[in-house]
Amino acid sequence: MSKNRIKRKKITGQTDNGEKPLQKPTRQEKEPPQQRSSLRKTKLRRHQSGSFKHSNLVLGIGVIIMVVAVGFILIGTPNPENGNNDQGQYIIPYSVTTIHSETINLSSNYGKAVIYYFTGASCIPCKTQLPYIVDAYDYYKLTGKIEIFSFDIQGTSNSSLIIWESDNHITWKVCQDAGLILATYFSIMYMPTLIICNETGHEVNRYVGANDNQTIWNIFQSAIS
Repeated sequence: MSKNRIKRKKITGQTDNGEKPLQKPTRQEKEPPQQRSSLRKTKLRRHQSGSFKHSNLVLGIGVIIMVVAVGFILIGTPNPENGNNDQGQYIIPYSVTTIHSETINLSSNYGKAVIYYFTGASCIPCKTQLPYIVDAYDYYKLTGKIEIFSFDIQGTSNSSLIIWESDNHITWKVCQDAGLILATYFSIMYMPTLIICNETGHEVNRYVGANDNQTIWNIFQSAIS
């Protein structure tokens, strides 16, 4: 074979009979069109899956940061029972109006034991223990450590409550609880009910039903102790 012929082969890439040599097929040519389409979808799903995992990771980190932040806020919030209270932190957030139109913010009772007495002017069991409460309060109020607020939950008229107060020589604050706001707050189910609260307004005891004289005096003594 002459040199010119060899050179021609290198330049043209032709065989001796003039045909082009077979070329190695590419990967895409080997794969049928449907298979190539399937491969593209698989790659797309993998890419989307990776993005989804990344989004979940970012969301998870965000949730952890929020939980930690809320925890710090709660830890830093003053607790009414931690001994650093003032009148604004008395836990019963209501004002009441007496039958004599005197408005009293219950937070003004901060630092004192308070008995919240839920009763009714025509309640028979209430009448049984009422004289004992009157006597005990007249004695212990001189200490300046205890107050009583009575709430009528029978819907008694204001004028009738004034008569009831006078007839029974009551010297504490008498109020109507017409909307049952305080009764709802303390979850009152029966009357009479005595709720004993400490100096921050937290309930420490309750007595449901009529009590005898000795029990009433013990209630007052334990409230100021």
